[in-house]
Amino acid sequence: MKTNARALLTAICLLVATIICVATLLPIAGCGSKETAKGPSIVGEWNGASSDGRSMTFAFKKDMAVVWTITSSSGTTSLDAKYSIDYTTKPVSLEIRDFKQPEVKKYIFWGVLKFEDSKHFHLDGEQHVIGASASRPKKLTSNAILFSKVK
Repeated sequence: MKTNARALLTAICLLVATIICVATLLPIAGCGSKETAKGPSIVGEWNGASSDGRSMTFAFKKDMAVVWTITSSSGTTSLDAKYSIDYTTKPVSLEIRDFKQPEVKKYIFWGVLKFEDSKHFHLDGEQHVIGASASRPKKLTSNAILFSKVK
């Protein structure tokens, strides 16, 4: 009888340990929801168009790299950079920096965004010369661009 009770107790302990490990590791491994603790993930490809007729695509990657493509009547430009996003701010803060192209290396983009749902967000912001006296935007304006998730 003692052997059966000991075996049952061991089985229960192993089951509980397994459940705790799985519950802990799934979100870390990315097997859980694509939502972050504060909202949808920005990772993916997003398209939008500004009021002046430019179309833009952001391809945000998991490794914090981004490709920002801008198409206007004068042509298409793609910029490779790094980004950081802070979901704890209201609205969410976005920073794009460390551009690889020499002509834009001296700039940083400070933006704010608001997710409408997991497939749409509004983005507003400005580029600044690194080190210049400037402040981050605090809210979305009427110039904010709506982006839709493509992939």
